[in-house]
Amino acid sequence: MSTSESCSSGKRKAYGEVTTKRLCKSFQENNYPDCDAKEKFEQSGGSIKALLEEAENERMHLITMVELVRHNEEAIHSYTLYLNNIDRGEIENIPAPVIAIDYWRLPKDATLKDVDEA
Repeated sequence: MSTSESCSSGKRKAYGEVTTKRLCKSFQENNYPDCDAKEKFEQSGGSIKALLEEAENERMHLITMVELVRHNEEAIHSYTLYLNNIDRGEIENIPAPVIAIDYWRLPKDATLKDVDEA
């Protein structure tokens, strides 16, 4: 290792130590993360994980609808209107996009209505 590399490595280490000390001080001043919060999270049974899973589910619904609208010539004013039109038989219950079939592990012949129920 050359002298310049060891110098550079030493500077990075020093910077890392300074940064770590500043973060620790900031966490202490703001009481974050405090032990009470950690205990409450552990007692909640991981509710944050459930919230993240629900957010991911909603994100996939949005991506699915964006994919459908992108390929659909008819302008659709809202997701609800579109599904109601399917129920009334005014719009064909088209095959689900591959992204939705893969994400929700739907049958290969799944339809848009199946995506809504996933």
